[in-house]
Amino acid sequence: MGGTMPGPAVFRGLAGVLLAVALVGLLAAGSSCTSGGTTGGERSGPPPGQAGVPSRGGMGFIDLPRPMTRGQVSLEEALAERRCRREFSPKEVALAHLGQLLWAGSGAPSTAGTPGAQGDATTGATHTAPSAGAIYPLALYVVAGHVERLDPGVYQYDAGAHALRRVLAGDVREELAAAALRQDWVRKAPLSVVIAADYPRIRERYGERGVRYALIEAGCVAQNIALQATALGLGTVVVGAFADEKVAGVLGAGEQPLLIIPVGP
Repeated sequence: MGGTMPGPAVFRGLAGVLLAVALVGLLAAGSSCTSGGTTGGERSGPPPGQAGVPSRGGMGFIDLPRPMTRGQVSLEEALAERRCRREFSPKEVALAHLGQLLWAGSGAPSTAGTPGAQGDATTGATHTAPSAGAIYPLALYVVAGHVERLDPGVYQYDAGAHALRRVLAGDVREELAAAALRQDWVRKAPLSVVIAADYPRIRERYGERGVRYALIEAGCVAQNIALQATALGLGTVVVGAFADEKVAGVLGAGEQPLLIIPVGP
């Protein structure tokens, strides 16, 4: 997989749309701020793949605790309470909470055991966030430093299996912060979720307009993560200021990084 940055002409055409998406997604909660289960266990062999997640034999996958569909905080409360946070406690994040965040971002309801979970009647889409044509061109990466029962490293989320695939071993939060223009909250957060787009995948169906669809989807995923974090008592901030190629290098990713979301207590 690979992604290339769209040219200036595309960005000019998308500027208004991106601003609208950002305002709808982040201001709906009352404040805008973008900085420029069960026990999990590792198993060998890949689980069933999903769009955008390669299936590679021999790579270890870590099962995530089953996501919950009923919590103690209402959607309205989460909307009212969501704020951006740039200071985090050094305490580790529970593995179940990480799984819940990823599932909320763009997970499959079927992995939560939702009775009668069905796809979109037109596209067959089945994830928690909408995706044009059910293509799901986004990849969710986790840069983990202090997560319960999870070794520091870079992981990619497999929504269909609700599992993590280890991409790189070792704590690379320092490197990620350096690629994000030395924003220290990226370094200090126990983990960051990075949303990246596989532009060629969605361009194959929609041409250059597919870039717009991927960006809109990223806004939806980011807001889902922010609201779920609020409901779990965790803080987040959306980071859009970083060197794209350096972030991709830190992740070992072929996709185009779009957003970094540090998360922590």
